[in-house]
Amino acid sequence: MSLSSFSYWQALSVPDALKILHNEQQQVKLLAGGTDFTVQRKEGLWQDKHILDIWKTKELDYIRESGKSIQLGARTTMDELIDSAVIRKYAKPLHLAACVFASPQIRNRATLGGNINNASPAGDTLPALFVLNAKLKLSSAKKDRLVPIHEFFLGPRKTLLQPNEMLTEIIIDKLDPKYQSDFYKLGERNAVAIAIVNLAVCRKIDPRSHKVTDIRISYGSVAPTVIRAPQTEQLLLHQTLTESLINKAAERAQSEVSPISDVRASADYRKEMSASLLKFLLKNNRS
Repeated sequence: MSLSSFSYWQALSVPDALKILHNEQQQVKLLAGGTDFTVQRKEGLWQDKHILDIWKTKELDYIRESGKSIQLGARTTMDELIDSAVIRKYAKPLHLAACVFASPQIRNRATLGGNINNASPAGDTLPALFVLNAKLKLSSAKKDRLVPIHEFFLGPRKTLLQPNEMLTEIIIDKLDPKYQSDFYKLGERNAVAIAIVNLAVCRKIDPRSHKVTDIRISYGSVAPTVIRAPQTEQLLLHQTLTESLINKAAERAQSEVSPISDVRASADYRKEMSASLLKFLLKNNRS
């Protein structure tokens, strides 16, 4: 795109942003924190797009309790997720994921909505959102629609978001404080690195029988999109977490992932670590 044909808008409200999207359709790239934008432009992405800056749409910056769920504005930053007592208490996997997201400077700008919209299979917050049964509110000038997060991603950097829509809200389940929740990011460093494998696990164990009454397992960076591991979850459900069962679950998880080899790790290494990390988290705080 030549400089003369490049346009930049700054929306101060959601209606303003939706009006521009409605009028311009496929020619617009949404920008909030902008932490990945320069890198992606250098990679050749978004060269044919105008820019719609929604950073100042403060109406999208909130964390609200609503009965058994939590509503998150798409402009909510990683720092706000870390600092929120509500997230720490009722959405621990998301809190832990935000804590290892990039650097402190980036966490101050990077938004939850931006991390979702990037649709990276290695997105740090995505496995946490999967185990929290997130639903995404997609808004256009004419209507809103609610989409389960597992239906949103079509492939690496591909989503079902329409050109006239924007992600405005994320709704997640509140986890009962009795749940044990963990998140692990395997990378070359704890932060400021793309995940080789990341894993979110939450489970609820009956204190009398010591059997698993609910378990949710989600992997990132081991498939074209973030995934749940339903076969592994089913194997563990209503069972006691013995060492033998955990080893079987780790083997089952390996069969559910389909990683690729890249500059960060081989497919075989990712498969091996998918099993090892699950064993580590399931053995952690067993009761």
